[in-house]
Amino acid sequence: MSEMRARSQSNGDKKSIPLIDIGRKRIYLYDNIDEYVAAEIAYNIPVLDDHNPDNPKPITVLINSPGGFVDSFASILSVLDNTKSPIHIDITGTAYSAAAYISLCGNHIRISKFAHMMFHHQSWGYTGSRDEHETYLQANGEHEDRMLKELFKRTKMLYKDFQKRIKGVDFYVSPNQALKYGFVDEIY
Repeated sequence: MSEMRARSQSNGDKKSIPLIDIGRKRIYLYDNIDEYVAAEIAYNIPVLDDHNPDNPKPITVLINSPGGFVDSFASILSVLDNTKSPIHIDITGTAYSAAAYISLCGNHIRISKFAHMMFHHQSWGYTGSRDEHETYLQANGEHEDRMLKELFKRTKMLYKDFQKRIKGVDFYVSPNQALKYGFVDEIY
């Protein structure tokens, strides 16, 4: 029997916690992507990561998420990108925003014929002086570009073309489009 792991919060507030199936090496990313999700994934990846270099078994990340915070996405990307085990992604429903970008970090990516993806620029709120705001916008824009340029090396779409598609709008992607652009390897 597989061990299911998802720590609960004692304060009664709803927290986004991924369900992690240790025995089956699965992460269910079925909620908002925030610091709690990123921490759980970082905590559990060493347990899931296969240390058999000759025949590592894949870790499967199942995604049905509206997205979340860019810093949490960056943390998850770093953790998944540095595992020894192959990462298989199954998009089972929606992969929006940060979840869509996380889906691109898999070694093998599948999308359900009933699923879809959505990409856009990060959004944020900020208070402070004008100079602080301008500095914040520049730093976060550079951070987004650095991450996305790396991710789009794995697709058939040029990053500059992607930038044009998301300028000021959400970019919704069907399973057939995802396959065409190289965002996924197969439709199931």
